[in-house]
Amino acid sequence: MFEYLYEQDIKAMEMVMLPKMLFSSPQFIMLSAQAKVLYAILLDSCEEDAGTDRPSTTMPIYEICEDMCCSSAEAAEMLRELADFGLICCEGSVVYVNDFKRTEV
Repeated sequence: MFEYLYEQDIKAMEMVMLPKMLFSSPQFIMLSAQAKVLYAILLDSCEEDAGTDRPSTTMPIYEICEDMCCSSAEAAEMLRELADFGLICCEGSVVYVNDFKRTEV
């Protein structure tokens, strides 16, 4: 049986923040839960691109596969889904993460 979690236990955990709007907004109702989780992981791995001042990451497919426990085909499909919803923009190996509050499908 599991023990209770205490505040210090929660603070010690490594967590990814998932924007609630991705679940509550009708705009994102057709976006899969896996793609929503990947968006949060991409957000977490972002750094500001010095040339564009936009948040970006260079997370390769194999890292997405490891983090999401999925195949490369599934990872590519999630990236395509996020791009179709305007949540990311891929330019070569760089993934720019867009503001979900300003995205239009």
